[in-house]
Amino acid sequence: MIRKVIYCVVLLMCFVFIGLKIFDKMNPYSQDTEQQIILEENKAADQSGKEAKTENMNNYPQEINDVNNYFEIVETTVKKTNDFETVPSDTFLNNFVSFTWPDNVSFNPLYLDDEGVVYGEADASDNRSALFLGSYDCNTGEFKKLKDIGFDSLYASIKILIAYNESLIFEEYDQASGTAVYYLYDLKSGVCTEFKRSENVPPHYNIVNMSNDGIMFNWYDDLSMGYIIEYYSLKTKNFELIEEENSGYPVYHKGYWYYLRVDNDNLITQLIQYEMKTKTKKIIYETTGLNEYLFGLYGDGNNLILVMENDPLEKVYKIDVENGKFNYYFEDEWIEVVKIKNGIMTWSGTKTIENRSRPQNYLLDLNTDIHYLYADSGLMLSNSGIAWIDLKKPDNEIVKGQICINENSQLSYQIMNNR
Repeated sequence: MIRKVIYCVVLLMCFVFIGLKIFDKMNPYSQDTEQQIILEENKAADQSGKEAKTENMNNYPQEINDVNNYFEIVETTVKKTNDFETVPSDTFLNNFVSFTWPDNVSFNPLYLDDEGVVYGEADASDNRSALFLGSYDCNTGEFKKLKDIGFDSLYASIKILIAYNESLIFEEYDQASGTAVYYLYDLKSGVCTEFKRSENVPPHYNIVNMSNDGIMFNWYDDLSMGYIIEYYSLKTKNFELIEEENSGYPVYHKGYWYYLRVDNDNLITQLIQYEMKTKTKKIIYETTGLNEYLFGLYGDGNNLILVMENDPLEKVYKIDVENGKFNYYFEDEWIEVVKIKNGIMTWSGTKTIENRSRPQNYLLDLNTDIHYLYADSGLMLSNSGIAWIDLKKPDNEIVKGQICINENSQLSYQIMNNR
């Protein structure tokens, strides 16, 4: 019952995404004179943004909602995570290299690119007063500072959104002022360019995915006070509004974009199929009410995975887009922070390892249906490898905030080719 109440609150809020990171002891919106001046100066910019959005709406995609187009759910025998063939993770993670953590710096690894480089948030202080964007090259063992954070705030953070073609897109966010700044970092030249700034942004979770032609951004919109989806064309270098309603989890799969849309007022969740060429969106599944709703969509080009709340469990489906079916895969009490790359699915879930104090990480091969029992931390996936925080002792013996130090762990990396 407690679990059901929690999910009801989550759905009725502004579509808070799985993986939301909230800092303690916050003062989100300062009411001092300086803040008021900033707000006044931003009025003109806000008005320009509204006018640009109105102009963009003239080319807004057409929508098709026909129940005859809805995908079919195919249910089979109930299957839990522990019903998969389960083997120790070292039968899979057995050909890796390991690295010590950098000296005099606290490094929190967040993202692994296809070249074997880990990006993350680093701190040269002991109180988050000297944050910077850092990289750890798992091919050479070199750690580098890329950019100091632009905020003088103990409540600032860095989020890595995507790396592609020698470019890195990341966000700097100050929860105290509610300011989010987005940057494009040229990994070859070292040039960092700001391309978007938003004010009055609450704690949030951005999702970015890409196709060969462009990048789909799902981020909080300070004008509508909800999450929208915008597409950036690598050819035209322009942004295009795809979805103005509360939405999330854009995934490119076999020629189409897919994403979830949430109507909190009417308790409706929808799975949308979007065709970029014709600018047509089609609703292919819909739920109503609090007992069943869509709350996660993930893919890697070959696999498209849907996670659905079906009180009191969370169900995972493999989507067969060619035949219009959601094929039941498995279910469990708790599934979140899902990642899929190169036929591997990871998530945080129900603790089954004895004396585990932190959320347990799961590692599942989507091609073989083998579950690798994993007791370490911080799994990061790419199209060519996997990196993780390799613990040197049981996690319940490690003090909170002390995982990424040499006494307690190391950074490990394994190439995954020929999958």
